[in-house]
Amino acid sequence: MGRTLDAGPAVRLLAGLGAPLLIGAVWGTCCSPKARVPLTPGREVRRAGGLLLALAGHPLLALGLVVVWAVDRTMLTRASHPA
Repeated sequence: MGRTLDAGPAVRLLAGLGAPLLIGAVWGTCCSPKARVPLTPGREVRRAGGLLLALAGHPLLALGLVVVWAVDRTMLTRASHPA
């Protein structure tokens, strides 16, 4: 992501490393099954993530995200864990 920006090296480094870290922090805090601050819209964002990746021109990443979500959902359901 960062390497394709038309900006200086510091901005590209920040975008390349900072964006994934920020996304991970938001996921862990608000969207994961054991989130401290659960957000109901988080479920919709996770589901829409695949569509957004596909629209951004990354169909394989979109498929991967949907598969990971489906496996996660299946495992939680089999473990009788509320999601």
